Amino acid sequence: MNVKKLASFFICSLMLLTFSPMLERVEAHKESAAIEDKQQERELVKELEEHRITELHFVTGLDEELSSKPTFNEQMSKTQRSASDDVGEQMLKNLNATGEKEWNSSVQEFAQQLPIDEEAKETLGNYLSYDAVKENISSSLHSSNDLTEALTLSLNEEGLPIPFAEMIARTLVFLLY
Repeated sequence: MNVKKLASFFICSLMLLTFSPMLERVEAHKESAAIEDKQQERELVKELEEHRITELHFVTGLDEELSSKPTFNEQMSKTQRSASDDVGEQMLKNLNATGEKEWNSSVQEFAQQLPIDEEAKETLGNYLSYDAVKENISSSLHSSNDLTEALTLSLNEEGLPIPFAEMIARTLVFLLY
């Protein structure tokens, strides 16, 4: 019985020695990716500021692109807002009705019109992608904060600076509610 315990201990120790450096490399890679993401976010914000791209550009540009999509127009014409409606639920309903393909193509078309570099356009597209928007709205649904505040905090947790996160949050509420 002792031989089995000793063999088990030896095997476990050997596995730890073998996989420990691998785990350290994985952690180092995660840290490196997080640093790179932060750099991309800073670069995006810097470029938007340099080119004086404001919330008005986002609202009008995305609204124009989305309005050219029949599914978005159809859903928004059906939407009847009332004070009792849950804003987040209605936004998700409108996003879902617009559809992933239509939403993402509108975001990409909008991003391509901006005078920023390709990497910044890609970063912007990632933050405004259908999946990212849906995830942020969903995570903000049960917040005790106002939905715009909750969306801002959610976007800030992803790494966006507060002023930019606020701009994106207000744009999403305008477009989807």
